[in-house]
Amino acid sequence: MMDYVNWILDFDDTLAVGPITWAIETLLPEFMQAHQLTIDPALRGSAILRAQAFAARDDTNITQLIDDFVTEVGWKDADVLKADLQARVKTGFAYRLFDDALPFLQQLAQMGRRVLIMSNNNRAPQLAVELDITYYVQRVLTPDLCFGCSRKPDRSMFDYARHLEPGLQIDNTIVVGDDPWSEAAFATNCELPCIILDRRERYKNLPLPANTRRVRSLSDLM
Repeated sequence: MMDYVNWILDFDDTLAVGPITWAIETLLPEFMQAHQLTIDPALRGSAILRAQAFAARDDTNITQLIDDFVTEVGWKDADVLKADLQARVKTGFAYRLFDDALPFLQQLAQMGRRVLIMSNNNRAPQLAVELDITYYVQRVLTPDLCFGCSRKPDRSMFDYARHLEPGLQIDNTIVVGDDPWSEAAFATNCELPCIILDRRERYKNLPLPANTRRVRSLSDLM
């Protein structure tokens, strides 16, 4: 697996804990405890998957995502709960690396692999600096930095990167991300193999493209 020369990595929820993972693993349990709320486990799982799919299409509209989630799980006093959730999102979240991210990046660097971060998050370049991982990354590309490029899963960021990096070819490049609706579809559009990180096994019953395999951790690739 480590034989690929070029590694295209997602940022949010792949290298760093992003808003979605934080909301699912930290915010939601604390919020439910504070308001004494419950959710049917099956409904919770399906609602979270739909929230992740929504975020893959539009990660800027957190208000709509929260509105849809609260409505789907059927909590009473929905307007009050939505307002509280939105306030907690604004004040409680900060990016941090997953524990397996830095060892993975160090391993790729030791092997002389080229690493590109391709993210729909236009803040990714600054966040990479703040999290001190730029030493291990040749480029951080976002729609704003790739003039005229669309968000993943559109392949235009990959085509733009190939003009910058002539060695970036279909037969020596792999995509790693956390999101079937973004990275797996992006890899398929680029005719590239893909690894989907499923740290909490949320996608085990979700059909994935033939070019995609699922792992639990970046450590599984080392």
